[in-house]
Amino acid sequence: KHEEHQRVFRNIWATYKVCARALKAKGGHLANEWPTGCEYHRWKEVKDFFEEMGMKAVKFHGCQLGLVSFTTGLPIMKPWTLTCTGDKLRKEFERKVCNKSVHPSHFPCAGSDTKLTENYTNEMCRLIHIKRRNLIQDNLRHHGLGSNSAGVVEPLAMEIIRVSTKDF
Repeated sequence: KHEEHQRVFRNIWATYKVCARALKAKGGHLANEWPTGCEYHRWKEVKDFFEEMGMKAVKFHGCQLGLVSFTTGLPIMKPWTLTCTGDKLRKEFERKVCNKSVHPSHFPCAGSDTKLTENYTNEMCRLIHIKRRNLIQDNLRHHGLGSNSAGVVEPLAMEIIRVSTKDF
C-alpha cells in the first residue's frame, strides 16, 4: 500500500512541477503545505525542487488557526509546514506558532481526530485568501490595471477579488 501511495505521489509531483514552473515563469507565486512530519519534506527531489523555485519553509501550529478536537473541543497543536515563494504569506504564518501561553493544554492529534485534521480550518483558509487577495491587488496596481489616479482599486478588479474570495 505504501509503495502504491508513493507511486501515485510521484505522478502527481511530476505534474505539479510542470505547472509550478509554468506559473513561476509567468510571475506567479507558489505554496505547498504538508504536515511537518511528512516524509516528502526529506526527499531530495522535493528539497531540490523547492530550492530551484526559491521556496522557503515556515512551520506553524494548527491550534493557532482554530484547529480543535471534534471530540473534546480542546485545541490540537498539529505541526504544519508551509513552503512558499511569497514572503508576506510566510511571515503571516510565522506568527502562528504556539508557545502554549494562549493554549496551555492541547488534545493530541490522534484517534478519531486524526483524519479530520487533514482539512484546513476556516481561519487558515481565510488567512490564505486574504493574502492571495492582497497579492492580486498588488499585482494589478503594479501593472497599472487595477488602480485609478486616486489609488483606489477599480470596480472590475474589485469584482475579480470579490468573486475569488466570496466564501471567505
